Amino acid sequence: MANDFRLDKDACARGALLHDFFLYDWRDKKHAHHAAAHAGIH
Repeated sequence: MANDFRLDKDACARGALLHDFFLYDWRDKKHAHHAAAHAGIH
C-alpha cells in the first residue's frame, strides 16, 4: 500500500506498529467511544 501511494515504507511500518500507543486509558468513560472515533483521535 505504501508503494501505491508513494509513501516511505519504513514510516508506514512504524506508524502501523505504534498507532495504538496512546497516553490515556481508553477504558475511561471520558474515552468511551475510542474504537468508533479511533481515526479522529490521532
